[in-house]
Amino acid sequence: EPGEAAAEQLLPPRPAPCPLENVGNSCYANATLQAIFSLQMTEEFCGIVPVDESGDGALVAAFRAAEESNLFAPQSFLADHYEKDKNQQDAQEFVQRQVLHAAETWAAQCSGADVPLLLCRHCGLTGRLGAREAFSSMSLPLRSQGGAPYRTAAEALLGYLGARQTVELRDWACNAPACVARGVAADDPVKTPNVVQWPRVLILHLLRWDNNRILVPHAVAPDRTLRVSDTTYALRAVVTHEGESARSGHYVAPASRGDRWHVCDDEAVRPATESEATAFVRDQ
Repeated sequence: EPGEAAAEQLLPPRPAPCPLENVGNSCYANATLQAIFSLQMTEEFCGIVPVDESGDGALVAAFRAAEESNLFAPQSFLADHYEKDKNQQDAQEFVQRQVLHAAETWAAQCSGADVPLLLCRHCGLTGRLGAREAFSSMSLPLRSQGGAPYRTAAEALLGYLGARQTVELRDWACNAPACVARGVAADDPVKTPNVVQWPRVLILHLLRWDNNRILVPHAVAPDRTLRVSDTTYALRAVVTHEGESARSGHYVAPASRGDRWHVCDDEAVRPATESEATAFVRDQ
């Protein structure tokens, strides 16, 4: 969410996160909900969003019940989202395809827009803008296009924003005299991101597995604050996975409530300093 680290002291105190019962391989959902519950936005919306049959209403009901409980089992919220065979699921798929798909109020606050730039791959001249593309998260490779590892989330984001990808366009032509003279003006251009609208809540999906489904082993540290364009985001939570496969292992969520951090591990919630909580996600 937008915020400066120093301003965290000014946020009103909030109770520690409520432990969430694991109802059978539901750690991916519990960790995701703890991250959503940690948002200042969620507390704000609970005063204005009615509890009804919508996805918004279900999320408000789950948050209120958790805030009033010592141990909360979110079966009512998971009823429409939880896989019947109870296999290990992916947290990214859960938040994108199910939570944000149903909870429109939250989805609107996580929505940004990108209008990619199309560039000549030889001279770098900007030819035109691509079509406007909406996004609710950014999936970030953890290695540069040259193979160098990104060691922080900020490095991965900057690498993503600066990456170039060749695209096929029939009606493309660079009008730079040098490219025309060399006969390369019609070569396919490259596309690079150009975010024109940053969301209130920025969700970064770090791609821990490569295209061959091999775990990327190097440590990646979360950043306490992250500045992009004219917006500074303050870290609220991290959903982190332990294990060699996305379809097995275990999810936990280091999450903050104001300036207080906790590690949320299903029924176990323990206080942690900021350094302890963020170091928790550095291991493979």
